[in-house]
Amino acid sequence: MAKTTTEVVVMCGGMGRRMGRLAVKYGCKSLIPIEGHVAVEYILRVLKSFEFKKIFLCVDRNELASKIEAIAHVVGLRGVETFKDKGFGTINVLYELQGAISAGQILILFGHHLVSPSHILKVLSLRKSSSNLAVSLYKTSSDDLRKITALGQNFECKYLERGTEKN
Repeated sequence: MAKTTTEVVVMCGGMGRRMGRLAVKYGCKSLIPIEGHVAVEYILRVLKSFEFKKIFLCVDRNELASKIEAIAHVVGLRGVETFKDKGFGTINVLYELQGAISAGQILILFGHHLVSPSHILKVLSLRKSSSNLAVSLYKTSSDDLRKITALGQNFECKYLERGTEKN
């Protein structure tokens, strides 16, 4: 794949309401195994097929950092930095990362939402061709995640739209 100046933020530490016992058992949604591999490993393997400028692995608890870093090491990712957020939630991590992000384009992924390389290409091409924002969510995404915001200059979040059951 072609080298890109895009930076990636992977949120990989949430507990979630719907995964309940499994998230508690494995420590977070991103560490739940699927066919013998934890969810975040699938995401990281897809990211490896690209040459992103930097990949930030955001964890919300110190005890998860070493586990997530070990997976990134096994996958063989380069340009990875673990970022321990201050516990204010996923959207707030963008504020916390503002001093570290230097790219004009940011791809935000969740460590438990499996995506394919073709999906990543599609999202990146949508962003380049027509819009300041490309959003990819599952129909079952929780209401909190369906609040669509855009990042403006200086990383301020601008509310755009709240998703519904149909979008």
